[in-house]
Amino acid sequence: MWRKGIIYLGVVALGASLATAGQPEQVPEGEIAVPRVDGRDRHGLRADADPNQVWDQAAHLAEGWTSVTQTLRVDRNALTYRHVAVDCAFTIIDPNGLLGFAGSPVDGVLAVDENGKVFYSSHVQSGSSYRPPSYIKRRTPDGQYVWEPQPYTFRVTIPLDPPRACPIMISRLEVSTYVLIAGAMKNVDLPFQAGPQWVDVVPGLQVLVEKADVAATHYEYSINVKHSPNQVDVSSLSTLSFRGHPPEVVVTKIDVLDAQGQSLPDRSSGLFSNRATYQSRGPGDMILTGSGEGNLCGSATTIRFVLALDAYEKEVRFVLQDIPVPILW
Repeated sequence: MWRKGIIYLGVVALGASLATAGQPEQVPEGEIAVPRVDGRDRHGLRADADPNQVWDQAAHLAEGWTSVTQTLRVDRNALTYRHVAVDCAFTIIDPNGLLGFAGSPVDGVLAVDENGKVFYSSHVQSGSSYRPPSYIKRRTPDGQYVWEPQPYTFRVTIPLDPPRACPIMISRLEVSTYVLIAGAMKNVDLPFQAGPQWVDVVPGLQVLVEKADVAATHYEYSINVKHSPNQVDVSSLSTLSFRGHPPEVVVTKIDVLDAQGQSLPDRSSGLFSNRATYQSRGPGDMILTGSGEGNLCGSATTIRFVLALDAYEKEVRFVLQDIPVPILW
């Protein structure tokens, strides 16, 4: 336990630009095939896949770093302890099929100094918890709304215990983490109107639209959802957690469309991951609610469930080079 000490801090700001995130493409009606990956995942489960089809990391993600911080602590025995922290980011180029990033971002780290010598390595097994991508709403000059994916950020911390010297440059930083990928995407559309009958969306998922109010500048809905937790995950509207193999069906978003299939504005003005919130009423039973305001709300005709089928985990590994480390006295 530290009783007395002195802390010094040094920072290198943005030193490598991040690739510009691409605009997410609209998902057309029906299913969209997303190639699965052959081999076994980290749970030892084999994916049923065509070995010639591989999810292309470079087509979906671009890596970069935004800042480097060195922290120095001197204890009462005059021993010096240092930590170098690199703030990293994945820019999402193409979000199609990408369901989430591992809640524990780092699965393995390898750091090489300016002389080509490995000065730090680690392997930490992350859990099966995934955070869906976040989006920011932007209105285009023609009045349309687009949702731009935001970079997935995380920090890599490298401890340098005495008498280990601090490098002046990280010539190579390798980091591994996991992403959750959809085997296929499917849209299921329901009329924007309340009704007395339950609807089978997919096996293991039933919904009842209890409320669907629409006016010229406002809409609001409430949907009762019953599902088999072993088959269908609805809580992924915030964070998806599971043990073993991912569920067969993941509800990734609830959307409201007009007659032309265009997404309508909602009350969100900043970051969001979906167009609905949920309240659990017990295992396999919940209420989904959503609302929106704007001049186009009166044209709401459709409630769309966006579903991911046959999700699987994939390890992604990126390499950052020539990262300067701030110098402390």
